[in-house]
Order: sequence, then C-alpha cells, then structure tokens
Amino acid sequence: MTNKNLPIYPLAYELLPGQTCKLYEVAFPKRWKEELLRIDHIKKSISNPKYGLPIKTLRQLVNSWMDDIVSLKPLTASSDDKQWLSSCEPFTTERLDKLYEIIRVWIRGTYITEVKTSAVRETAKRFLSTMQASEFSGLTAARTVTLSNADGTVNSDAFDALPLLAANRLQGKELEIDGHTVHLCYAAKNELVSLPLEDPKTQQSFSYVFRFSVQTTPPGRFALLLCNMSVRRWVRDLQDPEKPVRSKDEIHAHIYLKQQDKYCKIPIQFPYEKGQAKEANWKWQDKECYNLYGYEPLPDVPDLWRMVGQNSKTYLLPYKTGMWSFQQSDIGTGVSASEKEQFYRQILELLKDRVKESEAACHAAKQGHYKIPYRKTPQEYASREKFREWVCRCAETDRITFEL
Repeated sequence: MTNKNLPIYPLAYELLPGQTCKLYEVAFPKRWKEELLRIDHIKKSISNPKYGLPIKTLRQLVNSWMDDIVSLKPLTASSDDKQWLSSCEPFTTERLDKLYEIIRVWIRGTYITEVKTSAVRETAKRFLSTMQASEFSGLTAARTVTLSNADGTVNSDAFDALPLLAANRLQGKELEIDGHTVHLCYAAKNELVSLPLEDPKTQQSFSYVFRFSVQTTPPGRFALLLCNMSVRRWVRDLQDPEKPVRSKDEIHAHIYLKQQDKYCKIPIQFPYEKGQAKEANWKWQDKECYNLYGYEPLPDVPDLWRMVGQNSKTYLLPYKTGMWSFQQSDIGTGVSASEKEQFYRQILELLKDRVKESEAACHAAKQGHYKIPYRKTPQEYASREKFREWVCRCAETDRITFEL
C-alpha cells in the first residue's frame, strides 16, 4: 500500500559539480539598435527609454533557425549589448550571415509588412537598405563559464546552457523501449523528438518527445536537470479530402531533414479576413528563414494535406484533440511509468559525465513518517532560537537564499 503523504518527484538528474562551457558571443551593432529604437518610437509614438525593442518574434526566429543558441538578451536604450547573443558554437562568417538575414526578416515583419503607418514603413525600408552583415565585424568574443558548483547550485548561464548541451549530446542517439528502437532527432531548442513509431493496436503513428530544463527545487535550492517526456501524435488521413482544412490555432508542421538528424518546425496559419476563412498558408517569416538554408522547397499547403494523408515520413503534422478536419487519433499522450524508467536509465548512461541519479526520492524514503511539529506564528515558540531551529529542520538547511 502506498503512503499518500509521500512526495512525488519529477524525472530529474543531479548535476555533477565543476562543469564548464565555452560560450561564443556576438554583440548587437550599436547603429542598428539606435536606428531601430528611433523607428520603434515612431511606430508607438513614444520615446520612453524604459521600453525596449519588441524582440519576442526575433528570439523565436533565432532559436528556431540557428542551432546551438544559448540565450538572446533584450535590447533597450540602456542595455549593454556586448553579450547580446550567446552560443555554444563559434560564430563563423556563415553563421553571422544567417543571423543578419534573420534580423532583416524580423525587421520587415515588425516595421514594414504588418504596419499601416507609411512613415514607419519608409523609414524601416531606408534602414534596411543601409544594413551590412560586415557590421558584425569585431563584435564577437568568447568566454569560459562555470555552470555547476560544488554545493549543488548553478550559475545563471547554466539554466540556458545545460539543457542545450544535454539535448545536443542525445541528438542522433538511439534508445531501446520494449524491444523498439527510438531514434532521437533535434526538433526545437532543448527538445528532441523521435522518428515516428507505429502503435501496434491502432496502426497510427506517434513519437516520443523529450524536453530538458534546469530548475531549482526547494528547500535545498540545488539545481536539477529535468527531463519532461510526452507523446506527440501525428495526423493521418483527412476526414474529407474535398473540404478545406480548418483550425483555430496554428499547426506546426515538422519537416524531417535526414542528413542533419533534425526536424524543422514551420507554423501553418489559418487567416481570417472580415470573418471569412482564407486558404491556409505557411507563416511567411519562418518560410523565409527556411529558404535561407537551401533546403528542398516547401510544398503548397493544400498539397501538404494530401502528402500527410499518404503517410509521408518527411512531412508530419502533430495531432491535437479537436482537429476535426483530420481522422481522430486513438493514441494517448502520456508516457507510462515503465517507459519513463527505461528512458531515464538510458539517458543517465549517455549523460553520465554531466549528471547522476537524483537522490531526492531516496532521501525522502529515509525520512519515513516523521512529522515536524509546527505552530502558527513565530511568537508561539519559546525563543527565537527555537523558531530558527524549526525553520532549519523544515528547510533541511541552515542557509536560506532569497532570490529577487
């Protein structure tokens, strides 16, 4: 019989101390930022230096279309941009050229194609005509950072770098689960997706998904590498090939690139104009970034629906409940406890130079059913020392760090 009071711990690994990583960084050109802030102020009719550039879309594009990106920092009037973009791989001339083109795609979307004010559009066009990739010259640097400390804590860079390094290590590896081979492919930052498998009961396809993150867990504040496992179901045939496909949300098509052992994820939009649904299309900014790499041209979206219905292995569409245009998937989205344990052990072996098995569950078991008495307020304790002793016992430490 299980004890309802026992805690539940995530699939986590303790980090080995003393890990380091070399980060390669590139600064954002000063002239570009000044010009973009001026354009943004025209667009918003404000000039408050506290407001920064709207880089959410830029961050998504960079993370999606450049490999090995660790972090991208905000751009404000007062920001220090020397370490604007960091990566665990050097910024070669080829990579800087791709970054330059992605930034231009972001500028066109933010200040030209989706803006009604002509003054903003014309100013942005003039700025684009003056931009040069060579302006990144002299703006790259590298530094070695310590990620994990001896006391179990991590430095700020570790939250972005360690999940990326773990995912990179596992890309292209194969795991065994109940007699089946699970081949891991890159799909997004810190995310791996297996090549499709077929469910023997339903003959429908699915993949395992592995997402990595570093989080601190109270009370000890030591950091753990978390591995979130799930199942991604794939769309099969259309319900009615003669009817147009409709969806309330974007669908992120997965395009398999065999040579790179990765999936490109490109959103498909379902636009509406004056309440009328228009034909679905690729999100143009992601399509432009996809074309930068010289991959095989994307099919038209209507052709994509037919290709998916023919069980294409190159083009996959994730199935979500409520996608009425497609035949229903009968596969669940959860991963069984047995599967999680098998995956956990194999990933532990592949990452053994960076992590070890978490002792949290073992530590909890040793605690047994012992209950720590408590009172409602500190004043109810005999002395301040007794209250401090109680806090230390609850927190299982004599040192508490407050993070602001």
